[in-house]
Amino acid sequence: MHATSNEFGTTIHRWTIGSSSFRAAPTLGARLMDWKIDQGKERTREVIYWPSAVSDLAQIASIRGGNPVLFPFAGRSHDEGEPGFWRHAGRRLPMPQHGFARQGTFQLLETEHDGFIAGFVPDAVTRDAYPFEYKFTVRYRFRERSMTVEFCLTNGGSVPIPWSPGQHFYFKVPWRSGTSRVDYSVTIPAGSTWRQDARGNLVAIEDVRTTENLAAPDLPFRLHGDLSHGRCTLGSCDGTERIIITFANAYEPPPGACVLTWTEHDSSPFYCVEPWLGIPNGIALGRGVTWIRPGEIGTFGVDVAVE
Repeated sequence: MHATSNEFGTTIHRWTIGSSSFRAAPTLGARLMDWKIDQGKERTREVIYWPSAVSDLAQIASIRGGNPVLFPFAGRSHDEGEPGFWRHAGRRLPMPQHGFARQGTFQLLETEHDGFIAGFVPDAVTRDAYPFEYKFTVRYRFRERSMTVEFCLTNGGSVPIPWSPGQHFYFKVPWRSGTSRVDYSVTIPAGSTWRQDARGNLVAIEDVRTTENLAAPDLPFRLHGDLSHGRCTLGSCDGTERIIITFANAYEPPPGACVLTWTEHDSSPFYCVEPWLGIPNGIALGRGVTWIRPGEIGTFGVDVAVE
């Protein structure tokens, strides 16, 4: 079932599929806001977190919740070590952290019984930052215990277009009454892990741990790459409840794909597990960027399922 309401001065869409409900603001950053599962007996599990105190979506990019769209580049871009820029064809161009789509305007292209498709509407600022002819769309498909989000970039110009987008899922943690962050862990099939330094370089972490407790103090801002497959797990340490985050092809993740783990504070009611198509600052580092040739379409899909 699909319904709309006027909240925060804009049209908010809600899909109810079985026991799950999904809420989104398609024209404001194509933002999925939350995902809740009715567990009966007046109990609701929040899978994708959205802060209840939000009363205004004017600065939606700064809201810690939902799934912000990271496009065209996830993470921080640097030019000659200076953040907030990238370089193309010999020109220094502006590029905010995580790109510009999460704070951008989208047009609702299709409303479906199980989701929506929204298309990005470039403005003068974004055209200066990303000077290409393109069409970028975000599509959500919702199911009772899972969802799929797919980005599509169509190159309508005459030169190749670089992109390295990402998802920024704010998962509600802890989700079980009487537990805390120490009762949860994340498993990511990484062969390498890094941190990004102040100049945009990746600094290797020698101790690569594929499974880590969410209370580990060094887990935030850790990049997990060289993935052996594309299936990541966020779950309770006793193994009874899991969230499965999967790249579109679980056993052949995109070349250069990585996952960022992040939270804001020790007491934050969320933990982010973020699948990215490539490493941050890939243009400057010369790797981890996908190029879409003229007339071709690039896609980046991720599935999230609750078990």
